[in-house]
Amino acid sequence: MHLTFAQARRIADHIESGSVAHETPVTVAVCDGAGDLVLLHRTDGAAGFSAELATAKAYTAARFGNSTAALEELWSQRPVYAHSLVAQGKWFVGRGGIPVVIDGTVAGAIGVSGADPEGEERLAVEAAEMLNKNHS
Repeated sequence: MHLTFAQARRIADHIESGSVAHETPVTVAVCDGAGDLVLLHRTDGAAGFSAELATAKAYTAARFGNSTAALEELWSQRPVYAHSLVAQGKWFVGRGGIPVVIDGTVAGAIGVSGADPEGEERLAVEAAEMLNKNHS
């Protein structure tokens, strides 16, 4: 199963409402389980470069099936690996990317950029939880 556009739109809307509430413009990228982009949504005022970062976070979370925060922790112990991976393009080492797991399968991932790392992570986690809660 892959995330649908309708699900991606719900994720982006949820994150946008959270970013507005915290007065933090962000970019949201949602990809399918293969890491292919389904939706890219940049809120008013979000930095242009945040689109590339959000997309890389979603791609990394989908391909590894793990949050980019967990990967950041893991790769902090392997800096040469992390540097080599990032040099290949598309990958991101840092917070803000969350896989979306539905029925035990990575159906896609969310990437958020534009806030502080904790805020990006929180917005992505809350959106994934919202989708899982509504999917049950």
